[in-house]
Parts: sequence; structure tokens; C-alpha cells
Amino acid sequence: MTPKLATIMTEVCNELPFVNWDRFIDCGNIIVIFGWIDRKQDSYKDFVSLEITSKGSISFTTSSAEYSEAISDIFAGYGRIPKGSHLPCQRVEDHELLKGIKKVIKIRDRHQ
Repeated sequence: MTPKLATIMTEVCNELPFVNWDRFIDCGNIIVIFGWIDRKQDSYKDFVSLEITSKGSISFTTSSAEYSEAISDIFAGYGRIPKGSHLPCQRVEDHELLKGIKKVIKIRDRHQ
């Protein structure tokens, strides 16, 4: 990792103060880092995964229904992603075309 990429990574991570950062992978000109968001309603955590380039652009994935759009808005505000580009995370168990996947997390007592 270059000092420049380390600086960008630090800036990007600090833009999301509600995430506790955990691990990263150094792929050269790209860093993949993930962390956790504490959920208020239960003792579970939601994940956030970022892919950060040496130019400061990012892509992200999160399991947080609560913070997903906020993360998108924050990064759009910093010019890291286009405004209005938010795409919600979807549950594998909810899609008929994915019923062939054998190992799927299912939420108990969940009504669709």
C-alpha cells in the first residue's frame, strides 16, 4: 500500500463514523476493507465492505437496511460516487430465481 492510498483509505473510512473497521486486503492499486455497524434493535451487526481505488473512488456493499442509503449519500457528498446511485442490498432468500442456492441465511418468523 502506498502512503497516498493509506491516506485515502483513512479519509474514506473516517467519513463513516458509525462503522467499526475490521480487516482489509491490499490488492495494489485497490484496497478492500470491511467493518461492522452495530444494530440498535438487537445484538447483531451489519457489514460494510468498501473497495477503494488509488484515485479515491469507491464502491460499497452493506447489509444495513438502516444505513445503506445514508452511506450512499455520504459518499456522493464527497464526490466518490454519483448522486442517486444507491442500490439496496437484497436478501438471497427473497428471490425465486436463486432458490437453487443450497446454503442460505433465512430469517425465522419473517413474513414476506
